Amino acid sequence: MATYSIVDEGYVVTIVKSFPELFVNVFDDDLFLDQDNNIPLNGKNLKKELALYGMAWIYVEGDNDWNLKIQKH
Repeated sequence: MATYSIVDEGYVVTIVKSFPELFVNVFDDDLFLDQDNNIPLNGKNLKKELALYGMAWIYVEGDNDWNLKIQKH
């Protein structure tokens, strides 16, 4: 079973133990997986990002700085 850490911009760390729990913790309609707001945060895109890199940086619409960092352990 995969474990995920979620680090917010204040460096507060949350640990979750399943992908559904991870998604519930980070889901918001205005979150994106890229600085240009082209890749919306959804389950499919997040799984791809974690499979490719083992981590994902999450951005808020219109914000060029990360708000969450997710890492698969």
